[in-house]
Amino acid sequence: MYTQKYGLHHRPFENTPDPQFLYLSKIHREVLSSLIYGVNSSKGFILISGDIGTGKTTLVHAFLREIQDSNIVLHIINPRTSFAEIVVNLARKLKINLKGINNSQLVEIIREKLKVLDSEDKRAVIIIDEAHLLSEASLEDIRILSNIETEKKKLIQIILVGQNEIHDLLNQNSQTPLKQRIVLNRKLTPFNKKDCFEYIMHRLNIAGTSTQLFNHQALNQIWKKSRGIPRLINQICDNALLIGFALDKSIIGVKVIKEVIKDMEAGSKSILQNTKKTNAPKALKLAVMCVIVCIAFMFIIDPRVVSNFSNMNAPHQETEADFFTYAIKEDLPKISTVKSNVEKGINSVSTTRKEFMPQPIVNIGTNVEFLQGKNSNQQKQILPDEYLLTIAQKEYGIGNHMIIDLIHMVNPEIKNINKIFYGQKIVLPFIEKEDLIVKNANGNFHIHYTSYYNYSDTSKIIQKLGNDNHVVFSLPVRQGETLVYRVYIGIFDDKISALGYLKGISFDHLPFLE
Repeated sequence: MYTQKYGLHHRPFENTPDPQFLYLSKIHREVLSSLIYGVNSSKGFILISGDIGTGKTTLVHAFLREIQDSNIVLHIINPRTSFAEIVVNLARKLKINLKGINNSQLVEIIREKLKVLDSEDKRAVIIIDEAHLLSEASLEDIRILSNIETEKKKLIQIILVGQNEIHDLLNQNSQTPLKQRIVLNRKLTPFNKKDCFEYIMHRLNIAGTSTQLFNHQALNQIWKKSRGIPRLINQICDNALLIGFALDKSIIGVKVIKEVIKDMEAGSKSILQNTKKTNAPKALKLAVMCVIVCIAFMFIIDPRVVSNFSNMNAPHQETEADFFTYAIKEDLPKISTVKSNVEKGINSVSTTRKEFMPQPIVNIGTNVEFLQGKNSNQQKQILPDEYLLTIAQKEYGIGNHMIIDLIHMVNPEIKNINKIFYGQKIVLPFIEKEDLIVKNANGNFHIHYTSYYNYSDTSKIIQKLGNDNHVVFSLPVRQGETLVYRVYIGIFDDKISALGYLKGISFDHLPFLE
């Protein structure tokens, strides 16, 4: 939205772990160097800790770019991964045939494979993100895994990356054997004031401008509010550029920053609400009134406009990575259909813009009761400054519309996906591939492939999947205060057929299922 005005190639303050935006302060440079040294020197256990938002994940991605070509890397982003799963995934990375091999045999086969790699000066590196969430039993399993070694060196380098709470976990008596094995222990700290200013300029330069878009007073206010935490710096600067664009500001001043901070402290994610409170010129206020009138007019013509507009603050707007890339066409893509759709009960599938959003005639289940009743589900109490998106990223390793929808399904008391509250308790479902098979009222089965909170992305994914001659359709469902579009694949006569088809589908947007 604001990139063209400020001469930027792309948005400079996205909270994604893009290594090209990595700014190496003194402490970040030291930690990165320690990681590279630790792996190259076969040091065994390495611990990287830091507060939320200090840049741990971005640093890990930069580290991976440095060592991935010469090492076998297993990056675990879900701390709930079991020891058996780690061993199996490592074996797959090492291209070991798993047929007919039990776990005890597998560890020994891995050891022999790693000895061969070591002779080629290659190492296996296991990186465990969110390590502070590991259980004591999991830490013990990881310690045992580190026993894969020769008389002279470790054959597996294990890097634990977590928030500062991991030190409390390691200080327990039961974890003394593991703590003693940590050879390198490094801690990321927030930026000092100088680094904060240089970090902002660095990201602007990478994004395409050599102009400092924030005046000195604004920079001081950013430093004061963010306390030097990169994630907060990004949030403030990104929102400030958006408001600056709305107010036609060439340089962002302290008033805009204070407006952003006020919005953040109120817990609101809507930047547009704040622009109404600023001292905007009368011409801008008039323009806003014109936009409101236009939107109201569009709603009269096509009610779907409101559902799209009301979902502008859905997670995809700010942070979700686009995991499908293809050209966006001006006309509405046609949806794949087959002649027997009506006979098989999918008569809500259509091919025209006018008919795309009917009320679903066939009720398709969502496995809600099954998901809610799983013993492996996790209870969570909401912490300050947490949103469903950040929780999804932490617990499942990725945040997107599908994850949010699945969480929302088992927590019907959540009325608005953008509004959860400190102290509130929610259920985090343990999701498996089979859970995505759903049954309709006619007894047919379908695969719930993905969900979106906007019509545009829904139509694009249907076009993409439909090109493979699948039966693909979408049904809009009212979940709380939110309209969600659930995309389904296939019409199957029984669950066994659906399971067989499910095994061949790639879920790039749900990597923990792969």
